[in-house]
Amino acid sequence: MDKNKQVVDKTKKIFSAEPPIYAPQRDLKTIGIGCKAHCLFNDEGKCVANGITLNDIKEKPLCMTFLRK
Repeated sequence: MDKNKQVVDKTKKIFSAEPPIYAPQRDLKTIGIGCKAHCLFNDEGKCVANGITLNDIKEKPLCMTFLRK
């Protein structure tokens, strides 16, 4: 590496970009979410997690909270 070559400081622009847009959080006390996964939160075909995160695939959303039994 050339010692005389000036290094470009890219950290100056880290916070200059707009943050991503997230979907609003939806809080519901009870909701029936069916589940067929072999997951710790699957209780006889019903999701019992206290909160879940879904991926961004609109055709078939996948649970990102999945924990294997």
